[in-house]
Amino acid sequence: THCISSAASDVYKRQVLSLLGAGKEDAEIAALLGISPRTVANHCTRLMEKLGIHTRAGLIAHARRIRLKARD
Repeated sequence: THCISSAASDVYKRQVLSLLGAGKEDAEIAALLGISPRTVANHCTRLMEKLGIHTRAGLIAHARRIRLKARD
């Protein structure tokens, strides 16, 4: 079951990143995904660690760049 929960966590992280790029706040993201705001914050922390990004603003900027590339 560890692989399943890890895969589910990765899906949530991608969704959180996408919603951050769309300008959503943690509470909004939590409500949309059915998870707690603390879990959203934890996903953001893990994403920043994985991507080597040191600030929340940097994570949001990264998410917006990804969204723009996806539209091209």
